[in-house]
Amino acid sequence: MASVIALELLLRRRRALPWLIPFVVFGAWHVYLRLALASPVVPSDAARPSPIPLLGAAQKIHAVLASDYIGPANWELLFVALMLAIPLYFVVRSLLVVDWARHARALPTREGLLPVVALASVATVPFLTKDLWNYIPSYARYGAPAAGMLVLLYAVSRDRALRALMLALIVLTLTNPVVALLPTANDASVQIPPK
Repeated sequence: MASVIALELLLRRRRALPWLIPFVVFGAWHVYLRLALASPVVPSDAARPSPIPLLGAAQKIHAVLASDYIGPANWELLFVALMLAIPLYFVVRSLLVVDWARHARALPTREGLLPVVALASVATVPFLTKDLWNYIPSYARYGAPAAGMLVLLYAVSRDRALRALMLALIVLTLTNPVVALLPTANDASVQIPPK
């Protein structure tokens, strides 16, 4: 992304502004994540990718469905689904770019290559382990480039699916209920063991 902006600044400064704004937003978000989530609480072994794609996500979804907390469980299911939908969107867009280049027998423009760059930036998300999915700041770190790439792609394409993904990410981020756990009826009764 930085190389695209540098090239645009060298060629035409006016055309660089639409590239620069999303980059600044993305950079500021990344700096915030680094400062706010500086100390991971997952063991170093958990940071290794899973050899089987989507296995960690499936295990996380199973664990969330078995939990007794309504609000955070619903939020986490939606967020995991969104984190998997974003790379899927980039896969589809990248395949369309490859198909266009094959039929046109030409290389895509810089803007046309953005979905491929975006896919490379979030390619690790399907390979996250259950330990990383269990710790929200960990998978938020891995998904942070997705936010920047969504904004950057939207600056040049105005795609409706892209807008829906951006809005879903904003809404789920702003309505994160993890701080206020909502117990279910199962947790309403406390059983005291006999003495």
